[in-house]
Amino acid sequence: MTPEPLDTTIRIVTPENIAFRYRLAGPCRRGPAWMIDLVIQFLLIVGLNMAIGWLFQTRASGGIILVLVFVVIWSYGALFEIIMNGQTPGKRLLRLRVVSTAGLPINGQQAVLRNLLRYADFFPWLFFFPALVCFLVTRRFQRLGDLAADTMVIVDERHQLSQVRQVDHPGLPAVMDLIPTSYQAEPRFSKAVAGYIGRRSVLAPARRRELASLVVEPLWDRWQIAESADPDLVLCALYKRSYT
Repeated sequence: MTPEPLDTTIRIVTPENIAFRYRLAGPCRRGPAWMIDLVIQFLLIVGLNMAIGWLFQTRASGGIILVLVFVVIWSYGALFEIIMNGQTPGKRLLRLRVVSTAGLPINGQQAVLRNLLRYADFFPWLFFFPALVCFLVTRRFQRLGDLAADTMVIVDERHQLSQVRQVDHPGLPAVMDLIPTSYQAEPRFSKAVAGYIGRRSVLAPARRRELASLVVEPLWDRWQIAESADPDLVLCALYKRSYT
């Protein structure tokens, strides 16, 4: 009898009683992402070392280099996860993302806390033992920093759709122009929009507007969208922004 495969999905129910499933990223996926980030940090340090040595050819350059090395090592993860919405370059290449255990995007405090505790996971004399133990005994494959910051790492499936549905409408470009270019939908909201688009073809126009209005009404004032705009069209624009 073959053993059942390890279940790496987690189900989260929102206060609105909407359920979402996320695929957790285990150590075999997070390890390569961490190695990529480590290589990038090394290249940054080498580049800074060469630049400082060329600009300040004095004894003081050694102290400046040490300070910059400290800044790179301790701020790299937190800074990128704040700027890139839970991702570092390594995580983005491996299609991973850090989110809170409630499925929401992480905030700055969580990004800083989980990265400050990163080095507690792999003290040289412990050989990654704390991190491995946490990965094995926690349901969400969390390390010490994740437990402290109440975060988890998931597979970012927004870029892994087998087929992106084509949504075309003459008024779509005008609505998309109203969405801020810096806007990034949280993972569970993107999933909800994708679910709506998947069922959209079997819904009557009146039903589409009814369902879509429940989601987009809070966005009218934020994005200065006219209340006469078709809420179904707004969701279509959000879908194209998230998945194309």
